[in-house]
Amino acid sequence: MAALPESETLGPAYDAVSGQVDVSSGNEVSIMAMAWPVEGILTLLPTDIPIFPVAIVKADDAGYYSITLDPETIPEGYMDQDGRVDLELRVTDGEDQITWGLTIFRVPGADPAAGQAVWAANPEQLDEGPQDAEDVEARHVVLDLEEGAATDSIFAEDPNATLDEVSGLEPMETAVVEAESDYAVLADVAAETDPVADQVGVGGVPGSPATGAAVLLPAKAVLDRAERMHGSALCGTSKGSLVTGVSEKFLVMQGATGAKATVTQTVSTKHTLGLVAAFTSGSKVVKVTAGGTKTVTTAMSATSGSYTDARTVYNKVNYRIYLSDCNPTVRDYRPESFHSLLSSLNWTTSKTPTSTEKSKNCTLYSNGSMTKIQGSNIEYSSGVTIKAGVTASAKASFTKEVSVTWKFTKKTWLCGSTSSGPVASPWTYAAVY
Repeated sequence: MAALPESETLGPAYDAVSGQVDVSSGNEVSIMAMAWPVEGILTLLPTDIPIFPVAIVKADDAGYYSITLDPETIPEGYMDQDGRVDLELRVTDGEDQITWGLTIFRVPGADPAAGQAVWAANPEQLDEGPQDAEDVEARHVVLDLEEGAATDSIFAEDPNATLDEVSGLEPMETAVVEAESDYAVLADVAAETDPVADQVGVGGVPGSPATGAAVLLPAKAVLDRAERMHGSALCGTSKGSLVTGVSEKFLVMQGATGAKATVTQTVSTKHTLGLVAAFTSGSKVVKVTAGGTKTVTTAMSATSGSYTDARTVYNKVNYRIYLSDCNPTVRDYRPESFHSLLSSLNWTTSKTPTSTEKSKNCTLYSNGSMTKIQGSNIEYSSGVTIKAGVTASAKASFTKEVSVTWKFTKKTWLCGSTSSGPVASPWTYAAVY
């Protein structure tokens, strides 16, 4: 695999998002990273949403791209107190465009000067604390403008999945729309006005035309320049209505008669929920496609009762509709907040391990307790039903904030869904001995 193009001004410690895009059209492909305001500000804004461009990069001849971000240059109001940044990637070849959302996390205490990764791609990486950039993977997103498809490392079982592994995931259908003329203009302005610039962001260390290093320009200056030269800035985004009390299926918990199971969510539990684009004709939804993910956090804690059977666990969340000036027939649904926690725990059929699974995946326990705080959990492709015909993915990984505890009173199997065992498997369950 060809090496990912690296920024000329920021090292790998600042890698935020990387991946590959389809370049079969023969056109140059640009990727713009836009930051959304933090939730506290977003909920207070009356209508228009100031989505802020933080970087523009161009894919290389093989389609590989890499976006590096210095957290110190993220504008106030666009990174929350926990270091969470909601990004929107706008990818275009000048004719077609895909938009994909994602969340990255600033790693507390990370020292980029010592080669430690500044950004975590998911909550599981965040739990590990500062790590060498060489030992962790950035958030990987692979986008196909020709087929309208996307794969994203957030859906991989391994929280540290490589780009090759992400490329092998089952792709999700995503919306391809006509390229926003003003976005293409913005990318053109960056190249036309500074021929050596291949990345535009907020702040950064200016490069030298003599050495061919990339020049980082203040994003506001880029927008102002686009306005002066072409008479328009970016397409506007405005708020629509709030859809409240939407059920989120995020976990199946299974206890047994000898091992009661309890699920706990602490304050600031992180759930990764899907973004969807609904194409409408009048009041009817005619097509729904994936639009990426956004990680939202709880503002309360909750602990369930104890169960000796299998239960599908639900929360309730609130989704906001957003509208774009450029595509008035498309409604973008984005998760905004939690409505309530552990709103229902519905009975479901218990899994019984096979003899092979007992020998490879399971361990017997007779007393004490076990708490699972490691593992990627299972991603539910239709875990959130926003309205009839509009569904989104849901995933809450096992971390220090999301856990299941089993209390053993007699000999009982504790099994993982894979041969990695109950600790490392995506899903863990108790079964009668």
